[in-house]
Amino acid sequence: MTLLTPLVEFNNPLFRYDLILENGTVMMPQGLVFTDVGVLNGKIVSFGTLKNATATQRINAKGLHILPGLIS
Repeated sequence: MTLLTPLVEFNNPLFRYDLILENGTVMMPQGLVFTDVGVLNGKIVSFGTLKNATATQRINAKGLHILPGLIS
């Protein structure tokens, strides 16, 4: 597993995402990464462990591929 630095440091229970995709297989430039994806206002704002963050909606993407920037 590769660890990523979030684009924005928002693994914080006080910050609220619109959507968190949990446990997905994300295609990144360095290859496949198993991580969470945080979405706010229709844009990806963070990658990384977001278990402490809150969201309006959470989707368990375990076993699914997430292709940021390829499919919108």
